[in-house]
Amino acid sequence: MTQCDAKQLHGAIIRAHAPDLPRSSLRHLKSEKYVLACPKQWQLSTTSASIQILNGRPFIHYPKQVQPKLHEAIEQVFTDVQAQMNVVQEVKTKSTTLSLVAAGLGAAIVPQSMRSKYHQQVDFIEIEEHLPSVDYYLYSADWQAHCGLDALYGVLCNTP
Repeated sequence: MTQCDAKQLHGAIIRAHAPDLPRSSLRHLKSEKYVLACPKQWQLSTTSASIQILNGRPFIHYPKQVQPKLHEAIEQVFTDVQAQMNVVQEVKTKSTTLSLVAAGLGAAIVPQSMRSKYHQQVDFIEIEEHLPSVDYYLYSADWQAHCGLDALYGVLCNTP
């Protein structure tokens, strides 16, 4: 986004929860749900579960400064179901997070699209409680700067 604002790029795909950006700079691309990623070693045989299943278990979170509102929403769900969050590691990237889950360090909450890459190493479980969606946007500081931005948005909207 910094490069877009500095006019080095015309647009960028971003993932954000309740972004603090002017709506005029954003075009919504898609939304997806969060799921639990659990180590295979836990041998959980359920397809959906309450966050309560993580009560006291090792949990891999991400740093609060990455997306403060989403971080707070996840913590609130733990509070609502009276589950003790046992954060053993904070990680910024989903690939590192899932590598740690696969290694058995703990569970994590990740976008459901991560299932396709890690389904053999990690068990994915639907979350019964409501969490905010993962929202993807095409961001541009100036939608008039390049005539192809609207066409790019159209292509991205029609890509699964």
